[in-house]
Amino acid sequence: MDSAALTRDGKDMLEYIAKFWDTLRERKPLHNVTPGYLTAPGVLPDRPPDEPEELKDVLADIDKYIMPGMTQWNHPHFFAYFPSSCSYPSIVADMLCSAVACIGFTWGTASEATLVALLAARNVATIGTTSVCSYDNLKELGEVCAKENLWLHIDAAYAGNSIICPEYRYLIDGVELADSYNFNPHKWMMTNFDCSAMWFKDCHLVANAFNVDPLYLQHKHDNEVIDFRHLQIPLGRRFRSLKLWFGFRLLGVKALQENIRTQIALAKEFERW
Repeated sequence: MDSAALTRDGKDMLEYIAKFWDTLRERKPLHNVTPGYLTAPGVLPDRPPDEPEELKDVLADIDKYIMPGMTQWNHPHFFAYFPSSCSYPSIVADMLCSAVACIGFTWGTASEATLVALLAARNVATIGTTSVCSYDNLKELGEVCAKENLWLHIDAAYAGNSIICPEYRYLIDGVELADSYNFNPHKWMMTNFDCSAMWFKDCHLVANAFNVDPLYLQHKHDNEVIDFRHLQIPLGRRFRSLKLWFGFRLLGVKALQENIRTQIALAKEFERW
């Protein structure tokens, strides 16, 4: 942990948050963008940076690209649903929760991403088991599942992070045969809990299974986007992707790769003992 960088950027972030709250009334309560605006050519780069960037540049992009797409739940003119009940004590406490990074679970629990896949799947392959970090042969399992018309889910929760390094991507040979795949950046990609990435070959199959569509949740873009509420058990969700995006921007891909390579080297050194 770079405590000097944390102190510097933390101060700037607190000032940004305070300014956000002070100017909340001046902002629009509803966004004025259309689905897909962030994926339009020239809006965001195609890949994360290799080298770290400055927080001021990230915050400038937040103002330019992210905030225009936000619905301000705590705006005094927002009367839909309920207020998101935010206060400065909860923000400060959230900072401490993130810093302490207590997972608070038992080994008898399962991640929601894996549970969601299991509700649709009947076969799970593992990339990096919890006990010994062993790997299943994805190609062999994938070919059998394809032949038998079985859903194949790949649980890469821990070791799937290693494929950010090109030299370890051979470990997912056969991933194209999977129907779903998940890994947890909070386990090995310098991102605090909780943050899981989940892919589906055909997300509509899962959306149909979890579809919750009462009148008060319907909107004019229903047929243009996949609502994440249809891909998970809870109705709401935290803005988890933002901290992953910050990690890529402020640390850079090279630092994330170096962290994994260093820990693998330490494991090999430990093995020699």
